[in-house]
Amino acid sequence: MAMPTPSAHSCPDTDVLVVGHGPVGQVLGTLLAQRGWLTTVVDPTPRSTSIPRVVGFDAETMRVLTTAGLGQKLRQIGVPGTSLEFENETLRFSRQKCWPELTMLHQGALEAALADRATRLPNLNVLRGVDATLLVDRGLHAEVVAGGDVVTSSWVVGCDGMHSFHHEASRWRSGRILLVGDAMQPVSVFGGPGLCGGIRDAANLAWKLDLVLRGRAGETLLDSYALERQTPRRLSAGVLHRSEGRRCSHTGHLLPQASVASTDERGPFDDVVGRGFVLVSTEEPRRVLSDRLRAFLEDIDAHMVQLLPAGTPLDTVGEDAVVDVDDVYLPYFAAAGEIGALVRPDFYLFGTAHDPHDLAELVDDLREQLFHNRFRPRPIE
Repeated sequence: MAMPTPSAHSCPDTDVLVVGHGPVGQVLGTLLAQRGWLTTVVDPTPRSTSIPRVVGFDAETMRVLTTAGLGQKLRQIGVPGTSLEFENETLRFSRQKCWPELTMLHQGALEAALADRATRLPNLNVLRGVDATLLVDRGLHAEVVAGGDVVTSSWVVGCDGMHSFHHEASRWRSGRILLVGDAMQPVSVFGGPGLCGGIRDAANLAWKLDLVLRGRAGETLLDSYALERQTPRRLSAGVLHRSEGRRCSHTGHLLPQASVASTDERGPFDDVVGRGFVLVSTEEPRRVLSDRLRAFLEDIDAHMVQLLPAGTPLDTVGEDAVVDVDDVYLPYFAAAGEIGALVRPDFYLFGTAHDPHDLAELVDDLREQLFHNRFRPRPIE
């Protein structure tokens, strides 16, 4: 096939082209479309061809799927796992405040729920039976031959597993081309860890692409994605706060998910406080930040919220405060001598604060990393 000629478009046909409509591609497409980006997903198969199987999903993955808008649907199609039976051992799971450590889902039901969600997003265009056969990185955009047509896109993300048409790539990012999940490293089709990892990749990449597309971060922010894939469960490199001479015990950890309450709502932290960056503290965050830092957080649509003890009367709770009704967050931070943290959109802690000055330092460091690409290249010691 001849190489496509340079595009004459003044702007790309789509903001992000996702290749592969399995669960990982579905989640990534949904997360990007929810953020307002024109997203196109192509897949060579005319319909889902997933192997009928039940897959175990961890609590982090269920949290991402909830963010993708599945909400109560997950509770309808999922069964909480209480234990796994092995030949010589039984592994039992504790019940978490919002999601159990293991939820069993039929993959077909999950894909159907995600497909239904896609129909409610007008800027998400799914093209099945369309084969992506050739890709060219033009520098300012990429071009893909899909279904015989040349499609231009600001970014192209491969989520098509072992069938990736760009499978010869040796890096997770090459220019405007990125790989997610098992697009470069095939995983077993009989278990959930690979699928959970792919969905975690999608959550990681979605918020970074959003900032880059909005001009709120440099393109090299996307290089942190590959660094962070190396240390799942607790990040030790990438977009993390650098503490001088102090070990931040919760930096890089996943923020627990428990119930909180505002004056008019009670539910999981993510639902009540909101998704995106969150500066959460026992102090009033707005009062300890300068105008410049508050403006920066507002520019990236971050939430600023104060944590109040369980039992605080709701009629005394301010607009930017929530009550720790499950008594989870205040003990969590207090155990490490912390007063709060700056939480990333994928629920990992960018960094923690031991005093009000640390809160301001966290925000300033995030601003430097996003605007000047000074994210952590090496693991935390």
